[in-house]
Formats: sequence, structure tokens, C-alpha cells
Amino acid sequence: MQNLLFISNNPRVKLLRDQLQAQVRMRVDLVTDFDHGLKDVFEKRPAVVCIQEQIAGVTGESVARHIQLLLGSDAPSFVLLHDGSGKARAVPGVFSHLINLTEPPELLHNHLCKALQVLLGDRW
Repeated sequence: MQNLLFISNNPRVKLLRDQLQAQVRMRVDLVTDFDHGLKDVFEKRPAVVCIQEQIAGVTGESVARHIQLLLGSDAPSFVLLHDGSGKARAVPGVFSHLINLTEPPELLHNHLCKALQVLLGDRW
């Protein structure tokens, strides 16, 4: 079974996680800090990690790169979650999908589902 992991302390992500979990046949986990996120990545090996742009001064990009360095070709795909930041950008080889958490809930859900469909293909 495929796993999906959210690493975010944004309250909108909990609602999004609950909505997705009811819709898909995959385990959808949520952790609110990078330390627990790293632990879950290594223990549960999710196919996709949706990671917040920044938590407590640490960037999601640095955490994603660290995971990629340690796991190599076994690293999950990453989706960057941001709060409407003008600084959020696609980073080749790290983030090809960006999700703006300030969008209306229905639009947010649709954008995430489209990104997951691209990343997971037939497994979605």
C-alpha cells in the first residue's frame, strides 16, 4: 500500500489530510515538525511527502534535500506546501509541484489530487 506523508503545522493541512484519507486507499499521515517527519520518512517510506515551506526557521527544501541525499534513488517525491509566499518556487530535482495553502479548500484539494496523480501515476 502506498503512503502519503504531510509534514506541516498549518491547521488547513489537517483538514486536507482528513479529506484525502476518506477518499483514497492509502495511508495518509500528518506530523507537525521536521524531526518527526524525518523519522516517519525512514520508518514508513512514503511514496510522496508534502512538506511545508518552513517550520521553526528550517526550510522544507533543506529537509527534502537531506532526505534525498540519505535515500538516493529510494527517496520519495516531494510536494512543497506554502502559505501564498512569493518566494515559493519549483526546484528542479526536488519540488516540481507547489500547493498554495491559502486557496479555498475545494481548489486546494483539487490541486493536490492532480499533483498526486502526476507523481503516482497508475498507483494513484
